[in-house]
Amino acid sequence: MQTSITTATRIQLKTLNRRLKIAVRGHKMLKDKYEEMIKIFTSTLKKTVKLRREVDRDFVSLLNAFLTYRAGVSNSEISRNFDNTHEIKFSFDKKNLFNLDVPSVKLLDLDAQDHNSYNLLLPGFLVQKVRNFMPVLCKLAELTREVKLISQDIEKTKRRVNALSENLIPSLERDIKYISLKLEENDRASQVRLLKYKQGK
Repeated sequence: MQTSITTATRIQLKTLNRRLKIAVRGHKMLKDKYEEMIKIFTSTLKKTVKLRREVDRDFVSLLNAFLTYRAGVSNSEISRNFDNTHEIKFSFDKKNLFNLDVPSVKLLDLDAQDHNSYNLLLPGFLVQKVRNFMPVLCKLAELTREVKLISQDIEKTKRRVNALSENLIPSLERDIKYISLKLEENDRASQVRLLKYKQGK
């Protein structure tokens, strides 16, 4: 039996038993977290894939709308209209998921931005398509980042679960068994010495 224990005492045995109990409890908690994170990851990934298809479809529609607009105006007019376009504003926040901070991206209310986020010189059909497209794009960015962070946390949790189950817990169990055997051996030796002492009287 391979062990790093050099001396065997009951205090050591009590300490190791306490450490083993904590390690087993920690392993169960981490394993439960790992399994729950896998469920969340799978669900979030499905949502992301579905939303990705929606964004791809809407982008093609938006691009076609722009090409329709582009066909009817001159280059100078396009340049003038887009040069007057103001930036779109977002808000960024975080939400907690199993002690993991995942991002939350929101497009600010367009009507509250003084109608400056989209150039009013652009045709209504194009403006409306952009209005419809941007919130979906924000949600996709949020979910994509969430999937990446969850996958990274899953890998980290898996390594910790394996470290406990394959290294720490077996090591503690070996040391506990070694000390228990040593203490039993010492007890038997003490009993033998006591019997010999009594017989020698």
